[in-house]
Amino acid sequence: MNTQELGTYLSGLIEYVISGLLDHPERAEVSFIHSVQALVFDLRAAPEDRGRLIGTQGRNIEALRTLCMSVGARYRIRVHVKLVEEEKGEKVGPIINPL
Repeated sequence: MNTQELGTYLSGLIEYVISGLLDHPERAEVSFIHSVQALVFDLRAAPEDRGRLIGTQGRNIEALRTLCMSVGARYRIRVHVKLVEEEKGEKVGPIINPL
């Protein structure tokens, strides 16, 4: 499986998982950028749903990141999941080294 196929698969998986968490799943967006050995996912959600997506002490988003990274590890592809704030366009998440 190449990075494009894995990105499409994980994008669907992320949408499925977060649709159960959010009050407005139709307003959520998942996009990704891929290179040869890495995928970077940007998640956007309605401002009122961001707290539910993050979860208590960040448990929901960390679980989602762990799930995606473990699937990526199976194919030796790095996976990073970031939250993007709607109003500012700023990314919220762990700082990663450029590839």
